[in-house]
Amino acid sequence: MDVGRRSKGLRVMWARLAAGMVLIWHLGLQGCDSILGPEPEVEEFGLGLQSVFRVPFDSADRGWAPFVMNGTQYLALAAEILDSMLYELDAASFQEVQRLGGDIGNRVHDMVYFEIDGASYLALASSAGVEPKICRWEVSQFVEYQIVPRQDPSNRMTDLEDFVIDGVSYLGAAMTESPSYVFKWNGTAFEEFQTIPTRHDARALDAQNAVDLAVFYINDVLYLAVAEHREGPARIYSWRGSDFEVAQSIDATYTHSVLAFVAGGVNFLALTTSGQHNRIYAWRGDKFEQVTATEYGHSDQWSFFATGDDGPYYLALANFQGRPSEIFEFDPTLFQ
Repeated sequence: MDVGRRSKGLRVMWARLAAGMVLIWHLGLQGCDSILGPEPEVEEFGLGLQSVFRVPFDSADRGWAPFVMNGTQYLALAAEILDSMLYELDAASFQEVQRLGGDIGNRVHDMVYFEIDGASYLALASSAGVEPKICRWEVSQFVEYQIVPRQDPSNRMTDLEDFVIDGVSYLGAAMTESPSYVFKWNGTAFEEFQTIPTRHDARALDAQNAVDLAVFYINDVLYLAVAEHREGPARIYSWRGSDFEVAQSIDATYTHSVLAFVAGGVNFLALTTSGQHNRIYAWRGDKFEQVTATEYGHSDQWSFFATGDDGPYYLALANFQGRPSEIFEFDPTLFQ
């Protein structure tokens, strides 16, 4: 296991939790005082986005999970309706490795890959009524290893995050209608460690309907981008020493997810929306400006990965409605 990477991931996790708590408090006390004008029109859809792979069927996908295992780049695709899938990057093409079918890969909302004591695992967060699973890599495929324990199987698990504290592996699970969970590795399996009260109260949050967060730094300034599934703009907050303040509002109604990433030395922000287009923004010194977009919307999540420090760079888009999911090779040099 790469302890350094896990330690860094743990710091990011706690920063994300702390930022989220401050943001909730902040949103309850103040509204958005500064709304920027409409974003500029995109002159050319698909600029910098070259499609290199498309899933051969529409399975109402929730998200991609890129990871490297034994030196090979893999991508797991969480599917709501059909089987979840596992692909590998072989030379310059993506090849199917495994269909996670049956009781393992159906109605999956999220996946996370992690390693413990040299073994490779893939955890799957499932919809209501489906037991979440942890699979372990055996020779050439993932096989079911453990059913994730939880008090109420009727509640939906929407997100999984792995982290390490003092050399011990943990797994955090976000739930929709019940307390969320933290599970601890006991040497052979995960067991319930702690419950965290996270049930959403729209009135307490002033009905902001935040559905995703992205925490990132630009020039040593901490930013927090929030995807809000509602009528109105997505917001970017910056830390001002004692709380978060609105730094920018983006005219992107009903956003599903927000992804912050760096490619070619440029900071980018990618949004999926319920609207006509999924949009990508580049940092221009003091704010994000839209630089490209897909010709379609109604997507669930962007994911980013690179096969080297200088690329190639890839953006994977999980489409939930109307078309198969897709992987693009991304060219940041067009926006430098």
